[in-house]
Amino acid sequence: MNCSRIYLIFALGLLFIGNSIAKSLTYNLEILDKSSMDLCGKEYQKDVIIAPYLGNIIKSDSLVGFEIVIEYNPDVVQMNQKLFTNTISQFFKFKDATFDSERGEIIMEGYVSFDAFPNPVSGDMPLVAFAGKFIGECEEDAYFKVKYFYPIDGFKGIVDTIKDISIKGTIADKPERKLGFNIDKKQLEIKADSTISINVGVDLGIMQSLDYWQTRITIEEDSLDLLEVVGTESLLVENVTKEELNSYLIDLKVLNIEDLNLTLRVKSNKKDSAKVNIKMETVKSTECICATNFPTSSFEINNLETKKDSIIASVETDISFVYSNGVIMSKDKELSIEVYNYTGLLIDTQVCNFNKVYDTKLMKQGIYFIKVTDGNKTKILKIINN
Repeated sequence: MNCSRIYLIFALGLLFIGNSIAKSLTYNLEILDKSSMDLCGKEYQKDVIIAPYLGNIIKSDSLVGFEIVIEYNPDVVQMNQKLFTNTISQFFKFKDATFDSERGEIIMEGYVSFDAFPNPVSGDMPLVAFAGKFIGECEEDAYFKVKYFYPIDGFKGIVDTIKDISIKGTIADKPERKLGFNIDKKQLEIKADSTISINVGVDLGIMQSLDYWQTRITIEEDSLDLLEVVGTESLLVENVTKEELNSYLIDLKVLNIEDLNLTLRVKSNKKDSAKVNIKMETVKSTECICATNFPTSSFEINNLETKKDSIIASVETDISFVYSNGVIMSKDKELSIEVYNYTGLLIDTQVCNFNKVYDTKLMKQGIYFIKVTDGNKTKILKIINN
């Protein structure tokens, strides 16, 4: 036997060994998540698509068919579609899948053909794919577990491990999905030692309601105090908690998107003029909401300096009238009476004499400043009606 024949036999032997090795690959079966979910998007964005995957199947391993059973939780997902395109199963002549929505099972079997010598399938594609709809809450997991997998007899590969999957509902992060506040900036001036009401609009974005929303209001100087936070029938203020450093935690509940406003009652306790910054920010909220953007809102209140002719200043004490039990009565002269609310707005004027009195108890609940003038003499009364 010459050398060339020996080398040829040796090379054929190596090729035979290489082919033998190639026919015994080890495969890992896993379930792939093939869908990008957004629970706050359109209906098609709530689709769930899973695909069992062995990896790159070589033809010499002789995969001609398989059976598979996948378990899932039917309270979280509804699986109802079988997808064969761009999978190994597209090459099968016989294939079928059924869905048991009560037990939560997908049952699939497929074969290349019924011929005596079927042609094996190969390639780097999923075995098959299944689709459905996520119907659970966003904090829930949709698990998918391979209960049973059996390649048809003749498969030379080895399935070593099986990896299951758990899919969590997600809310896509989008800047237009806001949860914040809009400030009415026309109301941002206050007179010293007085109180103003600030209207705050609420931006709920695409949501219709919100069970729990906690926000923090921080007043960055001690010259202003937050007296009260008032909601509406649609926006309930459930609790106000004072923190350190003049900040407040506000617990809110939004019932619907109509009339979404808050009223902040703020009191000034500083004589000197100052600009005070107020910040509003979301601290936490219900876990499963369609909001991913929580902007901080801030605004300034101009604390105006007290002037001598301010309605809050008492400038003259020697005046001809009697104030007793909520009633203003003239002693002997005609009185000019001007009534201002706590924001400094003139709401009433009256002229009184010895035949006519002014009864402050008839005014609604609130804080009032009454300017009483007798000729050139003036006195300011602060009235609190409870």
